[in-house]
Amino acid sequence: MIKDISKLLCQFISISEEAMAGITSNSLSEWQEKHGQNISEIAKLPPLGRLDVVKELFCMGKENLKNLVPDSQKDKELFLDIAYDKGFKLYLEHAKKYF
Repeated sequence: MIKDISKLLCQFISISEEAMAGITSNSLSEWQEKHGQNISEIAKLPPLGRLDVVKELFCMGKENLKNLVPDSQKDKELFLDIAYDKGFKLYLEHAKKYF
């Protein structure tokens, strides 16, 4: 899951897959801590529940990446918003095959 989401986002953001995987992994850890659940529980959720979790993870990842952007480059945050939105839409296109 981490690798797939990272590859997807790297299509829109100029960042290495390894760095994006780290941000995605951090977001997954945050989600687990916030909800008191193991990430493996996501697979047991109904389809809409899984989509809610993935959307939350995308939002967490976007915020984590924004926090890494230096104040002098805050104008790039809008670009990150757009890139994450495109990435999520692409994920939805892929995911609808399985729902």
